[in-house]
Amino acid sequence: MALHPADPRWFPIVIDVRTAPREDGGLRVWSDDLPGLILSAKNASELEESIPLAIEELVRALGFGLVKARRGSSLPHSAHRDHLSYVVTAAAPQ
Repeated sequence: MALHPADPRWFPIVIDVRTAPREDGGLRVWSDDLPGLILSAKNASELEESIPLAIEELVRALGFGLVKARRGSSLPHSAHRDHLSYVVTAAAPQ
């Protein structure tokens, strides 16, 4: 049986992601909110594709099902471009 996003077993998780330039011109990404989220890429467009997929895999590995990550709005505490937020909708572990 598939869960509908309005089902109470679904809930949002907001993950703060940090970015920093690499010496070779690329970018690296990590999150204090989601251990294991450490990525590196040649440019921002590569990271934009990789971040949601990596978040989804890591959250699934924690036991959650039917996970979908999407870029959130700017974080209120961060006026800096090195902070990104991602909203993860996940089904509670069974």
